[in-house]
Amino acid sequence: MSEEAVETPVETPVETPVENTLDYTGLINADGSFKEEFYSSLPDDIGNHSSVKKYTNIVDALKGGVNANALVGKKAEEFWTSEDADIIAKRREIMGIPSSAEEYELAKPDDLSEDIPYDEGQLSQFAAFAAENNIPKDLAQKLIDYDAQRAMSAVETTQNATAEYRQEKIDALKKEWGNKFDYNDGKVSQAADYLGITEVLMDTGLAYEPAVQKAILEKIVPAISDDKLIEGSKTDNYATIQDELDEIDNKLIAMKRDDPAGKPLLARKIELMNKMS
Repeated sequence: MSEEAVETPVETPVETPVENTLDYTGLINADGSFKEEFYSSLPDDIGNHSSVKKYTNIVDALKGGVNANALVGKKAEEFWTSEDADIIAKRREIMGIPSSAEEYELAKPDDLSEDIPYDEGQLSQFAAFAAENNIPKDLAQKLIDYDAQRAMSAVETTQNATAEYRQEKIDALKKEWGNKFDYNDGKVSQAADYLGITEVLMDTGLAYEPAVQKAILEKIVPAISDDKLIEGSKTDNYATIQDELDEIDNKLIAMKRDDPAGKPLLARKIELMNKMS
C-alpha cells in the first residue's frame, strides 16, 4: 500500500497596507528636480514654507539640511564660547547661575548634626567660589548638603570607633580591678581634676588607657592627701556636698559588705553630713 504525498500549503504573507501614503515617484522628475505638484503634496505648514520652496531638487534640499545643521552647531558653539557680556549673562540665566555670590542664598542643611561645626562665613566663601566658577545655584546647595552628609558620616564613624575603643579599655580595667573599679576610678578622676589634666586626658584619649589610669592611681594618688583630692575638685556648698554624698552612696551600694574600701567612704560620708548640719 503506497502513501500519497501530502503537500503542506504555504501561507503567503499579507502586507499590511500603509494608510495615507503618497507615492512621490510621480512628483519628482528623472533628474531629481521637483515638479510643481510636489510642494502642494506636502503638509500645508511645510509645502507653503518659503524655506522649502527655495529648493527645486533633491540634491539642493539635502545640501540645505546639511548646511542648516552645520550653521546651528556653529551658532551654538559661538553662544557657549562668546566673551560678549550680554551673551555671558544669557548663558548664566539659562544655566541658573546667579550674577553674584550674594544671590546664591545658600542655606545650612536642615539635618546638620550638632557635632558638625557650622560657620556662616564658610557658606559665604563657598558662594563666592561658586560664582567665580559658574556653578549653578541648585547644584551649589546640593554640594553643600552632600559635604555635610559626608562630614556627619565621618563623625559618626569616629564616635563609634571611640566608644568601642573606650569600652574595651574600661572592660580591661574592670577585669583587673574587679569590685574596686569604681573606687579606683573615682580616685584617678579626683587626682586628674586636682592636677588640672582631666581635659588633656580626655582630648588625647589617654583617659581610657589602663596604663595611664594605673600610673595615676599607683604613683600620683598616694602622693596627694584625700583632703586635697576632695577639696581640689569640689567646693563646700550644699549642692556639691550632696553630689558627693550621692556618689559615695552609689559606690557603697555597689560594694560588697566586707570590702575594705567601704570604711573610708563611710568616714567621708559622716564628715560631709556634719558639714551640712
